[in-house]
Amino acid sequence: MRTRKQTSRTAPRDATIVDVALHANVSLATVSRVINRNPKVAPAMGEKVLVACRELGFAPKVQRHAIGVVVDFNPAMLFGASAALVAMMMKELAKRDYTMELIELEDLQLAFVAHVEGVIGIIFDERFAVLTKIPKLPLLTINQPMLDQGIHSVVSDHYQQGALATEHLLARGHLRIAFLENGPTNWGSRQRLAGYRASLAKAGVAFDPQFVCYAQGDTLYAPLNRVVKQGVTAIVNFSEDYGFEAIHILTHILKLSIPDDISVVTMENLPVFKYLTPPQTVVRQPFDQLVRTAVEQMLKLCSERAKLGVGNKLVNIKLPCELIERESVAPVSAPAKVPATSASVLRRER
Repeated sequence: MRTRKQTSRTAPRDATIVDVALHANVSLATVSRVINRNPKVAPAMGEKVLVACRELGFAPKVQRHAIGVVVDFNPAMLFGASAALVAMMMKELAKRDYTMELIELEDLQLAFVAHVEGVIGIIFDERFAVLTKIPKLPLLTINQPMLDQGIHSVVSDHYQQGALATEHLLARGHLRIAFLENGPTNWGSRQRLAGYRASLAKAGVAFDPQFVCYAQGDTLYAPLNRVVKQGVTAIVNFSEDYGFEAIHILTHILKLSIPDDISVVTMENLPVFKYLTPPQTVVRQPFDQLVRTAVEQMLKLCSERAKLGVGNKLVNIKLPCELIERESVAPVSAPAKVPATSASVLRRER
């Protein structure tokens, strides 16, 4: 017995570039130019094609150009130097039609995926060097040179940072100057301390190791309370992500007035620092130039990656910093005579 053949409804097919061209009443070439972001396409035409794509649910398969960015801090942290660098990196890469693949230090295996064309490290950890095992993967660090491991480097002048802050305080009569940093081991901390010590020596001021304190491995209150009791009149507050905490402890817990009781020079020129009471004198890293240079060098390395390991010269770029004078430093007694150096880059801001 013959039975009636069951018919099934044809499953809807995915829209194609042909459907988009017909829907928008344009040529296939026009759709292709819009999808590939050809700058010669008129804005109105581009919008017409993109609207047609949305209406049909057409998602073009485009090649992903991605740069991995390795961090060793909590990416959810919305303030601080590292967070600012990451935000600026994303914007700079987007301007060049690249996406940013954010990789935490504990997940370095993500850098092995093929669409990651190169990796930039905003890190202070030698474990980043394990990525040198990946063939033809350009690697570059910001503010943590690993040149001896074959990794390219772009840094701001951390030695100059320590010198700028210390000489500014010395010139205003401060001789008992504390130095506050994140920790003693990373390259940036050592360079800043060297700049601080060299500036003291140049002014004939003896270095006192008791005036050096670190934010790691201790509550910040303990080292700050110690140096205040030792009679320091100024602090080089280079604790970066702990900078706000240091200012809070000095003013609200130790009940000191800045700059009447103690002068402070803070690291980084985060926008909020000029709105604090008082506005903070800061040493500014050129974050915009730092990020732009790192991205430019990385994309150049990516374009040449077929030659990687064949006598390529390592990128090793150092950028200068500046001191921005506001109201968190007051003079004590007669200003000391401090020799002029190349570190005396100062800008007053009112």
